[in-house]
Amino acid sequence: MAEWQEVLDLKDHEKIVELPELIQQVATASAAFAFAPEPEKLLYVPGEELTLPADLIPPLPASSTQSQQRQLQPGNIYVYDMEEDKNFWIASIPATSEVKEVSTSEVSTPSASITTNATAGKAIIPNGSTELTINSPHVDAASLIYVTPTGDPQNQVLYVKAKAVGQWFTVAINQPLDHALEFNWWIIKLE
Repeated sequence: MAEWQEVLDLKDHEKIVELPELIQQVATASAAFAFAPEPEKLLYVPGEELTLPADLIPPLPASSTQSQQRQLQPGNIYVYDMEEDKNFWIASIPATSEVKEVSTSEVSTPSASITTNATAGKAIIPNGSTELTINSPHVDAASLIYVTPTGDPQNQVLYVKAKAVGQWFTVAINQPLDHALEFNWWIIKLE
């Protein structure tokens, strides 16, 4: 399992070095972050207040005109679009929420279930399996649970299949894969 964690960390590092220098600093100083597979986007919670300058990368001719947020505040969730140099506010995290990484001992086991006290982490659906249950006391009726594959899902959608308040949530795909599917997960408690 330590080898899986090393592979996940290496993939994150490879993506981080492709970011503009300031965004690299934001990502590595974030309370939590996760990469989406395509298009290239970074989901993160900044660790400090900061203003992102415009045009960190050359603008695209047909760039999105959506309203964006470049004034970063700790406790907010943002998505940075690496292709268009756009930064979007997603949600605020209540002050009582906890964001921390899952240790390698909490990565999935052959029983396709893990237990953690974290609100964000990385996990793996084992090859041949279609789901993984993550036991967490942070799941409640108003929780938003984000899952993002970091490996190739072979055109399958990774989704939250079920959740039990205060107990667990299950992440699934519809058909088993011939390889383990790595993914990031994040529980956000809305009030």
